[in-house]
Formats: sequence, C-alpha cells, structure tokens
Amino acid sequence: MALAGANLAEIEAACERMSVGVGQQREEAEQYLMGIRNSPEALAIGKAIIETSNVDSACFQAACMLKEAILRDWSKLTHAHRQELKGQLLQYVIQRNATMKPFVRSQILQLVAIIVKRGWFEEPPELFVEFTNYVQALAQEEATRAVAMFMVLALLEEFSSNSRSIVGLSWEFHHKSQQRFHQEGHLKLFFSLLLSLLSASIDNLRAVQADIQNVTLPGAPLAWLSPCIAAVNHMLSWDFTDAEAKGGVLGSLKSGRGDVITPGVAWRDIFMQPSTIDLIYSCFAVCRHHQMLGHALRQCLVDLAAIRGDVFPDDAARQAYFQHSLRSVLQLVGTEQHEHEFVDVSLILLRLVTNFKAGVFLRSASAPESLDRICNFTCMLMQRERSEDISTQEALDHLFEMWSSLTLALHGPKVEVTLRQSVGLYTAKLFRTFLEKCLRDAAQEVEDWTQEDDDHEDRSVLEERLTALGCIARLAAEDACELLASTIQERISALQNIIETQKPIQEAEAGLVLEQLHWLLRLAGHLLADEGEGEVPYIPQCMGSLSLQAEAEQRPDPVEKLINTVVQLVQLEDVARKAGRGELLSPLVAQYSTWFFSRWAQTYLLPESSDLAPISNHLRRLYGPGPGAESVLSFVIGRALSNLQHWAHEDEVVTATALLLLSLAGRKPVARLL
Repeated sequence: MALAGANLAEIEAACERMSVGVGQQREEAEQYLMGIRNSPEALAIGKAIIETSNVDSACFQAACMLKEAILRDWSKLTHAHRQELKGQLLQYVIQRNATMKPFVRSQILQLVAIIVKRGWFEEPPELFVEFTNYVQALAQEEATRAVAMFMVLALLEEFSSNSRSIVGLSWEFHHKSQQRFHQEGHLKLFFSLLLSLLSASIDNLRAVQADIQNVTLPGAPLAWLSPCIAAVNHMLSWDFTDAEAKGGVLGSLKSGRGDVITPGVAWRDIFMQPSTIDLIYSCFAVCRHHQMLGHALRQCLVDLAAIRGDVFPDDAARQAYFQHSLRSVLQLVGTEQHEHEFVDVSLILLRLVTNFKAGVFLRSASAPESLDRICNFTCMLMQRERSEDISTQEALDHLFEMWSSLTLALHGPKVEVTLRQSVGLYTAKLFRTFLEKCLRDAAQEVEDWTQEDDDHEDRSVLEERLTALGCIARLAAEDACELLASTIQERISALQNIIETQKPIQEAEAGLVLEQLHWLLRLAGHLLADEGEGEVPYIPQCMGSLSLQAEAEQRPDPVEKLINTVVQLVQLEDVARKAGRGELLSPLVAQYSTWFFSRWAQTYLLPESSDLAPISNHLRRLYGPGPGAESVLSFVIGRALSNLQHWAHEDEVVTATALLLLSLAGRKPVARLL
C-alpha cells in the first residue's frame, strides 16, 4: 500500500514528537501511532514507511509496527509473503547500512530474526538453511560483512535462552528454539564463520592497531569487527544445557554468564585447537586499548577459562588446554596492565584453578614459575590497593579465592610435604604482604576516618577476605603465627613503655597503634580457628600438626605463643585503665579481642580430637579437661564481666560479649564448667 505524501509527513511528524516531545504533545502522538498499529492496514503501512521515509524515528516506529502486525496476523500470511518481507527488510538494511542509525538497524534486524524464529517449526527446514547460507555469503563480501555480523548478532539475541521478544508464545517454544539452534549445529556454524573471519583479518588488524578506534567506526573498513566480537562473546555465554547433561554437569536455564561452560563433544574440533585460544588472545592484543572491544574480548577469555565437561576427550587433553590457557593469561600479567583489566585477568586465573584439577597443576613442571608470577601479581595489587579502588578490590577477591582453592587442595594427609612447603613459600609472602597492607590501611583509616566510613563498610566482604587469608596462611602456619605474634608484641611493648614511663602520646599516634591491633586481632582469629557454628569444632589440622611438630622437636609452640600474645594484649587493657591512660583504650580492640576468644574457644577450649585433627599433649594440658580448661574459662568469663562493666555504653562490645557467653554456653562440655 502506497502512502500519500500528506499521510507520510503526518506520520513522520508524529514519530518525531514521540522521540523528543513531552507531556500532551507526546501523548497525542502516541495515541495517533497506536491507532495505526491497531488498524488492519498496519502491515502495509509499516512496510510503506520503511520503503519511502528518510526519517529515522519513523523507520524505527515502522519496524515496531511491522513486528506487532506480523505476529498478530501470522496465520493469515503465506510462507511466500513472509519470505518476501524478510528478504525486503534485509535488503533495506544492506542498501542503507552506511547511513542508518544503529537503533533503526537493530530494530529491523530483530524483526527479521523474529520472522525466522516464529516460522521455524512450521516452515520447510530448507528455508532456514537457505537463510543461513545467505548470511554466510554476505559475510564473505567486505561491502556486506557488517550487515551479516549484525544479522548474526540479532539471531543470537533472539534464540538465546533469555529471549522472550515474541509475545504470546510459551516458554517451551522459546526453549525448544534455543536448543534446536544449538543441537542442529547452527550456533557452531556461525561461531566457526566468525573465527574464520577474525583469523583471516588478524594481520590487517595488527597493521592498523594504532588506529583501531577509527577503523572500526560505522562506515569504516573494519566496522564489522565490533558486531563480530560481540557475537563471539554472546556465543560463549550460551546456555549449553543439553551438552552439560551429557557431560555429567547439571545445567539450568538461567540467563547470564556461568562459572562453568560445557559445550559438549560436538565442539571438540574447535576448542581442542590451541589456535582458538591464540586467536582470541591475539585479537585482544590488537584491541586492548579499545574500551568496548577490549572488554568484550576479556569476557571471551574469561569464558574460555570456564570450559569443562566432555568437550575434553581425556585428562591429557584437559591438562593441555589448562596449561596453554595458563601460559596465555600469564603473558598478560607480565605486560603493562590497566586497572580495568585486573578483574578479568584475576577471574581467568580463578576459573582455571577451580575448573581444572589444582593438584595436577601444582605438580606440573611449570607450576613454580606460574605460581611465582601469580604471587607477584597478587602482591602488586595488595600494594597498590586503595579503599576507593573497586576494580583492585574485586580482582583481589578473585585471587584470594584462587589461592584458597590451591591451599585447600594441599591440606590432605596424602599430599607430599615438599609440595606443601614449596607452595607455602608463596602463601607466606602473600600473608606478609597482606599484613603490611592492613597496617598501611590502618594508618590511612586513622588519617581519613569519618563516621560515614563505618556506616558504609561492607563487613561481609571484609570477613570473606580475612577468612580466605586465614586459610591461605595456614599452608605456612609457623611463619604466619610467628609474624603475627611478633607484630602484636611490638605494639604491646610500645604501649607498655608509654605506660611505665608515663610518656604523653598524641591522639593520632595512639589511634594508629590501636587500629593496627584491631586488624591484627582479626587476622589472628581467622588464622588460628574456623567458625565452629553448626559443626563439630576441631582445631584446624595444620595448627594441630604444627603444635605436634613443636612438641616432638622440644621447642616452643608457635600456636601457644600467638594465643599468649593475644592474652597479654587483653591484660594490657587493665594495666592502662589502672594507670589512668584512657587514650590507650579502644572499644574496637575490646570488641575484636572478645570476638577472638569467642572464635578461639569454640575449638581450643576442651578441644575435640580426631584422626584428621590431632592434638598435641601440650595443647591438651593447656586447654583440655582439668586445671587448664578451668583456668582459661575463668579468664574468658573475667574478660566478659570486665567488658560489661567498662564498655556498657559501647553496643558492639556488648554484642560481642553476649555472643561470647552464648558460644560458651552452647558447647555442652564447656557449659558443664560454667
């Protein structure tokens, strides 16, 4: 149906008012266009607008109009009519792509994808094959390659598991469409197509790397690169539900990126080729400084590190993939990095360690060099972190989780001592660097503190980080205990000297020491003990073993030394109070010393023993049944009473004290002594 000039102008004006108008003007335009959308001639009118109008907003509204009309009148349209309309729309985009606004192109290509998807289960299969062949042919020609990439991207978005653009159809229809798109090989076909285009163009991309921002702009020679990389990124986040089931990994129909990606046996020929990983890393090297492309390619690299399941034919292939991926990402660690890369590089390392066997990695010939580089990377992030640096904090959280996974894999009784010791060299360095970071942060905290800092502090994140570091440090438990004990003792000695000599001290100086002690208490608690809530409380195996070793060698017990240092710190509070040195008292230190004894008493007071958690006779005498436990319990109860007497106005100290008493009463062996 042709439109009269006056009608076209009126529709275009209404579309403009819809785009930029406000108030009544916009409402009237919306009502006018809605009347056209609901009319029996909406299909013909929308088609005519696209064919004749040069107004972007009018073409966009026409595409919306066509989508509603086609879906509403689907059963009235013949196969031939649908195919004709699909071809006309695609040709329209090809002819005007150079000048077409992205939002118009996106809407029209989405409409093409909807027509393809809606008719897939009722039209001859060869029609879909014919369409995909046509898209591949477009991709081979430089003049139409960009349109082909945008068309592939529109198809992926329409067939993905989270697409619901076709209103009125069941969830089963969308799910079947998504599964069929993968199972019949269309997803893999397009993925192979895109990889081949990138591979054929990589030398040209390197040649224009310095000008990558300009050569990828719309209308530029490499305008196809952005939608191509976006499509690759989209495919790697695909929901491979059926492939997961075959690989023995339970799948789910959730949208978004998963921690595990299992494409299945059909993808072996792609992912088992080292050239696939190399190509994505090469593309990233070229596009690294392009914000959008660099981000998309880093997401692709993260997903490649998450591949798992029966895509690997055997353990040898799995190990080869892991080693090649690790070498590739460590090359990024060795180059000059920007802050926005830290998170993704750390996430790649985390996924490689968690998705592949940590033990195999740790026993490989390349492990020492790899661990050294990862350790230096982690320490570098800790040394540069600032409270407002969100990207560095997130990257560190990923790395701490990775190191925790590695150390947990080394805590078993069958692990070689030499392997545990070699990795312990790195974890000791990490713990020392983290302790130094805590001391620096304490100084910064005292200098910049405001009430809002406490109000907005995410304590759950801090606890997760401290828990991870406690786990990591236990691999070199003796070094960690000695370091913490000596660091706390230095500050105790400084405070004792101030009290004994009656020296004056500036408020900021006292605040710094007390802030540092609060952090040291938290580290000590996480190192020595685990949260006993909900489980039978045991002394951590590495701490029990360390005490046993010291007992066998007839030398001082590092575990006891650290505990006694904390006791000495707590006793110093009474000394400072009697000396009238209130500036040396801190509710924060009182709160976390109470927290320390609550956590510690769950496992060390009247300790339980097992084959996996042996206890030295020395610790049993100190904290086990008899005078040892009675003396310790008396001390802990005394601290609780002191808190209630002297810190009654500090809610958090009172709360910590109440939790301490509840934890003691909650353990039957301890409760009998109360």
